Amino acid sequence: MDIAIDAGPGVLQLRVGALIVEDGATLLAGAAEDPYLWTVGGRVQLGESTEDAVLRECREETGVDWCVDRLVGVVEGFYRPVSAGLGMASACYHELGFYYAVHRDRSAPINVTSGEDFGQQTLRWVPLDELEASPHFPRALVRLLACPAPDVMHIVDREDSAPPGPWS
Repeated sequence: MDIAIDAGPGVLQLRVGALIVEDGATLLAGAAEDPYLWTVGGRVQLGESTEDAVLRECREETGVDWCVDRLVGVVEGFYRPVSAGLGMASACYHELGFYYAVHRDRSAPINVTSGEDFGQQTLRWVPLDELEASPHFPRALVRLLACPAPDVMHIVDREDSAPPGPWS
């Protein structure tokens, strides 16, 4: 069971994201019906550690086994989904996201399409120097990718593009 609590006008959810960087690009996910990209990852399941969750989500979405390098940051995000096509209601979301740097055995090919609950998801490599111009979640992704080891960032991110929620 995924950890997501319906709190009336909003949803509180616990999420993990993988920071995957290879050859000057980061691996992001997207869907045809949504203009935004997001990190490989998803909701944590009840009783699951965030580290185990990021490894499970990476395996589910890429078909490859991954190893965690380190926790890079925790992002408290406040937003509304841009598209209802992602299987997400238009409720306000308060998301606690744990973002981990991960790596794989590079001889293992990545499955660039995966079926998710909300439909077909596609993975793509985005060059790091093009990331700022690409619409993506979390907005703090560029800051997370630049976080030097062994630092761990804590970011509160109220998306400017999101309509005000019950927290405003």
